[in-house]
Formats: sequence, C-alpha cells, structure tokens
Amino acid sequence: MTPLALRVLDMVRDRVTEAGYSPTIAEIAGEFGLSPSRAGDIVNGLVRKGKLVKARGEQRNLRPADAPDLSTVGTGALRAELARRGHSLEALVRKPMPVFAGRKCAATYCQDRVTPGNLMCRDHWLSLPKSLRDRIFRTFRAKDEDAYGEAVREAIELTEIKQVERA
Repeated sequence: MTPLALRVLDMVRDRVTEAGYSPTIAEIAGEFGLSPSRAGDIVNGLVRKGKLVKARGEQRNLRPADAPDLSTVGTGALRAELARRGHSLEALVRKPMPVFAGRKCAATYCQDRVTPGNLMCRDHWLSLPKSLRDRIFRTFRAKDEDAYGEAVREAIELTEIKQVERA
C-alpha cells in the first residue's frame, strides 16, 4: 500500500469514527490536492485490496473493512464493556439533530444555523481573512486542539469587532 493510500484510509477511518459518516470522493480529493478521478482510483484500489467497503446507492458510502459491526452485540454486553472502561452508553449517544438544521453559527450574535462540520455561517466565514480561515483548517486537520481553539477564538473576536463597528 502506498503512503498516500494509507493516508486516505486513515482519513476515512477518522471521519467515520469522529463524524459518523465517510468523506466523499470530492472531499478526499480536496484534502490531498488530488483530482477527483485520482482520489476515486485510490479509493477503488483500497476497496479491491479489502481495506475499505463501499455500500451501493449511498453518497457517503465508505467504511473501513475491519470496522466491527456492533449491531450484532447485545445492549447488555455493550453496557458492561463501557462500564469496564469507565463510560456509560448514554454518554455516547448523540442528540438527534434535525436534518440540515445544524447548530448555531459560532459568531457571537448570529442566530443562523450551519450544517454539521461548519464553524460559521457563510457570511461570517467569508468575512474572516483567508489566512485565518486557512489556519483554522490546518490546525483542525492536524488535530492541534490548542492552536485550533486559539484560531477559533480569534475568528469569534473578529466577528464581534465587526458587529460592534456596524452598530
């Protein structure tokens, strides 16, 4: 397996684990600076090698082949294992969110809803300097929580300053 294919596999694993859904081919291409056809070739190669499974008829249809199918494990067994690890099943349950409702924009006074995965509404996001937007993406992808938090705080402060200037 090539280093790039391994990075793509890791990205799919991370996205499925963290977000609950897989990236699209376009998202994979954008992440690694590839053409969509090249990203598709890499994904198809991972499917042929048995590293990924592709479900038919779904847009976000990738999952790691070695991902366990917990639907066959009883709730009691899951609860017991979570308790052994110091967690509860209730702590892991995501609160249902209306489709496309998302959460509120991170800008302090904005009530606009954003789709899952977005930090701010389009207007506030585009009002940020490109260098700050790039830093937010870069630190998020690197999983550098401190630098990411600092960049987000800076973005929120900038939107607050712009709000005060408009008033």
